Amino acid sequence: MLGADCCCPNSDMEGRIGGFRQGGMLRTITNNFAALTVAGVALAWVLPAGFTWMTDGSIRVAGQPLLSLALGAIMLAMGLTLTFDDYRALARMPRALLAGVGLQFAVMPLAGFLIARVLALEPGLAVGLILVACCPGGTASNIVAYIARGHVALSVAILAGGMVAYLFAFCRNVVDRPRRMLWLAAAIVATTGLACVGAVFNAEYTTLLASAPTVFLAASLVIAFDRRVAMAIASIQAVLIAVALQQGPWLVIISITGAASAVWWLNNVRSRNVALWAALWTGLGMGVAGLAGGLVSKPMAPGVWNDILLDASQAAIGGLVVGFVVLLLPLIEAAFDVVTPMRLIELRDPKQPLLREMAQRAPGSYTHSISVASIAEAAADAIGANGLHVYAGALYHDIGKMNKPEYFVENQAGGINPHEKLSPAMSLLVIVGHVKEGMEMARESNLPRSIRHYIESHHGTTLVEYFFERARRQAGEADESEPFEFGYRYPGPKPQTREAAILMLADAVEGAARTLAEPTPSRIESLVHAIAAKRLTDGQFDECDLTLRELHEIEKSIVKSLNSIYHARIAYPGQSEGAKRRPAAPTMANRGVTA
Repeated sequence: MLGADCCCPNSDMEGRIGGFRQGGMLRTITNNFAALTVAGVALAWVLPAGFTWMTDGSIRVAGQPLLSLALGAIMLAMGLTLTFDDYRALARMPRALLAGVGLQFAVMPLAGFLIARVLALEPGLAVGLILVACCPGGTASNIVAYIARGHVALSVAILAGGMVAYLFAFCRNVVDRPRRMLWLAAAIVATTGLACVGAVFNAEYTTLLASAPTVFLAASLVIAFDRRVAMAIASIQAVLIAVALQQGPWLVIISITGAASAVWWLNNVRSRNVALWAALWTGLGMGVAGLAGGLVSKPMAPGVWNDILLDASQAAIGGLVVGFVVLLLPLIEAAFDVVTPMRLIELRDPKQPLLREMAQRAPGSYTHSISVASIAEAAADAIGANGLHVYAGALYHDIGKMNKPEYFVENQAGGINPHEKLSPAMSLLVIVGHVKEGMEMARESNLPRSIRHYIESHHGTTLVEYFFERARRQAGEADESEPFEFGYRYPGPKPQTREAAILMLADAVEGAARTLAEPTPSRIESLVHAIAAKRLTDGQFDECDLTLRELHEIEKSIVKSLNSIYHARIAYPGQSEGAKRRPAAPTMANRGVTA
């Protein structure tokens, strides 16, 4: 079909490309590329405004910066210069490919470092130069290889190899868990095998059978991981399938077009309607790409239009597979151990069994969890974290209190405190035990791993100060040795994500704010800052990637949320002066000393 017609007449393709290369203007540009580059840099230095419109992101097409689209067009042009024979030759030179992948991460950074030392650059310029040098070969190296009549296929393959190395180096959520790696490998092998076997036995439907699996894989991976992982793997798979089936570059273009559309639409999908639009737009994009490929690769002869339209329709149908991904969301979540936005929305439903049970057995803790969830969500949104995720986690973080709700002061409603009859050590076991019991409930209810992390880490390894001080006081009165501090700490772990750190802070602040007799904005701000500083110096944020700037923004957001809760109210006739300022939310006693 389309791919075969693109690649079988290699001489025709090479002739057209060769004729284009021999054009006078292109030959002049090629021969003077270095001089033109230097001149362009000099002009940009003098007149930066003439170039920044391309790089500053002010001009966007379909939400993408103009520079990204330009780089994509250049890479597309590089791909159109290659044939199946170019990629087949790579199989005979694995050492060169491996050496290229390794050297691009070694030679360039070392060269940047040496240049900075030789020129004695000031620290700012030196750091900038070394950072640029640490970027592996990409568009520029491919263009230089093309102009120098080098091995463009090898240059592109080295870039692809660098993408794989990038996944292992920086996408730790992919490689850290063997289960994810196993399912990822199985998905790649299954979709690649399906494409190759299907196209071999149904040659007339090559365009459909070879492109649809790649689009389906990209749609699944953007849900399981993120955009970068999905596009990197889908791009490599598209090339491998085209090479295996001896197809031309247009099959790769169709597959990558569909993958890019699916990734764009399904990233952070929150409703099934989005999946429908994703399928329609992906099908349309692939159909247009298939039509363009047919017009470029096929000679305009009688009867050819039928073949072109058939290829375009196959490509469009291949894009519709995106709609079926939504039906497999539970399988994707279970296989890759991830939680999707749609699943998070389901977990927020008050009719979830755990939430309904908590509202009945521990109403004070349930109300507290809702308040913490709102505060944490706003703080997460303030720093670009996942607000939807932390909201869901906050709803479940205290479910362990359902077993002994009367031991937590927010559920006592002014009654007798059972801790008065217990020793500090026994009270400690009850208080700390709500974390362990919550984890057991979460596992029994099959809550996602990332949601369970909020339960186990929302206290980190903090000190249960109230009972520790009480134990110290009793030990002093009995003339006994003081208790060890580590014995009165939560077992942890500490928060591993920014969202978990936000929940820890919101949980502590929400309870402490209720102890303020006059919750004025200044007092609330001082309280929030004091608790945040205490958690920071105690090392509770050491294992998550939270920066000081983000912590400051989180504090500001929490202060704003608390001020909206504890705002001043108008005194109505007959109302006492002491009731002028009261929480807008239901009042609960301080829980910070006991939980």
